[in-house]
Amino acid sequence: RAFPKWVLATTADLMDFDPDGTQEALIALGQEKTARRTQHLLVAARLAFAFSHGALVISASAALGWEIGISWWVIFAPAWLGDAVCVVLIVLSWFGSCPYIQL
Repeated sequence: RAFPKWVLATTADLMDFDPDGTQEALIALGQEKTARRTQHLLVAARLAFAFSHGALVISASAALGWEIGISWWVIFAPAWLGDAVCVVLIVLSWFGSCPYIQL
């Protein structure tokens, strides 16, 4: 006659209260959370890049079409600001992928 598994268990087996795979599930949830955060920051960087360069096209075409005497520094300001925002978001996405760095 075979004994049930719990009868044959050793003391070390009885001291293990965690269900199997608990630690792996916690790690996977943390990795998914940081991956999602990184993805959102990179999407925000892409959107900032697209909108800032779109604003550059609109401001340049308005300046050329209406022959406004605005400095080219002012016309290109949206692109430079957008590029700066992109750099900040990309750096933040790298830090967002590191779970031990608090933002």
